[in-house]
Amino acid sequence: MFGYIVRRIIAAFLVVVITSMCVFALFFLGPSNPADAICQRSGRCTAARQAALEHELGLDQSVVSQYGAFVKGLFVDREIQMGATYHCDAPCLGISYISRQEVRKEMIDKFPVTIAVAVGGSIIFLTVGVTMGALAARWRGSITDRSLVTGSLMMSSVPEYVICLTAWIYLVNEWGIFKDGDSYIPLTQDPKAWFGDSADPSRPVVRSLAEEAARVVRTRVVNPRWIEAMQRHGYKGAFEMAATVDYLFGYDATAKVVDDWMYERVTAAYVADPNVRKFFERSNPWALKSIAERLLEAVERQMWDASDDAIATLRQAVLEAEGWEESR
Repeated sequence: MFGYIVRRIIAAFLVVVITSMCVFALFFLGPSNPADAICQRSGRCTAARQAALEHELGLDQSVVSQYGAFVKGLFVDREIQMGATYHCDAPCLGISYISRQEVRKEMIDKFPVTIAVAVGGSIIFLTVGVTMGALAARWRGSITDRSLVTGSLMMSSVPEYVICLTAWIYLVNEWGIFKDGDSYIPLTQDPKAWFGDSADPSRPVVRSLAEEAARVVRTRVVNPRWIEAMQRHGYKGAFEMAATVDYLFGYDATAKVVDDWMYERVTAAYVADPNVRKFFERSNPWALKSIAERLLEAVERQMWDASDDAIATLRQAVLEAEGWEESR
C-alpha cells in the first residue's frame, strides 16, 4: 500500500512537471513577444531598445535557461528586469508586462471570476454531454453514435485552457480580430443583483434588479391608475410620488439599473402632463419641485442622457413650483 501511494505521488509530480513544461513551451513558441509589447507602450520603441528589453527579460536565452529561471522563482524570490527592477516574492510566477504587478497576486484577485467561468463551463459541458449521450444511446451503433462519441472524445482530450490561450494569442494579439479589454472588473466589485418577488407565495419569482426596476416603472410608477389613486390622497399622494422618484434615483445611483426611457416616462407622466401639474399645484407644489430637481440631478450626474426639451420642461417646472410656494 505504501509503495502504491509513493508511485501515485511520483506520477502526480511528473504530470505537474510535464504540464508546466508544455505550457511554458507554448508561451515560448507563441507569436507574441512581451518585449515588443512593453517597447510599444512607451511610444518610443526602437530596434535597439527592444533588443535591450529582450536581453533584460532573458528572451534571448534558450528555452531551457528560461524554464530553469522560472522554476527557481517558485522557491526563491526573484528580481526581474523590465525597464525597471521589480521584486517578485516566491512562489514567483512572473511580473505582468501590462499591469507591472505580480502574476500570482493578480491570479488571486481574479479567482472569483475564474470560479464563475468554471461553473458556467461545467453547466454548458454537462448540458451538451447529456444531450450527446442521449442521442448516441438513441441511435446506438449507427454512424450518428460513432460520430458523437468521436466528437466528445476529441473535445475532452484537449484542455480548455489550451484552446482559450491559443485563441487569445492569435485572435487578439496576432490577427487583431478582437480587442483586448482595457480594464478588468472583478465579480466581487460588480456583482449581479437579484430581486425575489414573493407577492404570490405559491409562485415566487426571481428577477434581476434591472428587470424588476423596469417592471415597477411600467406597472406602477407611470401607471395612470396608480397616479389617479395617488391624486385621491391629496398632499400625501403627491409626497408618495416624489418619494417614488427618490427611490428610483437611489437605485440608479447605487446599482445603475435605470435606463433613459424610465426617466423619460417619469418626466412625461409627472412633470409634462398638465393634469398632474395642476394636481401638484393644488395639493403639494413642494413635491413637484422635488421631483423636477431630482430628475435634473440625474442629468447633471450623467445618469440620464436627457433631451433638451426634457431639461427645459424640468427647469420650467422648478420655476413654477417656486412661484406656487411663494404665493401661499
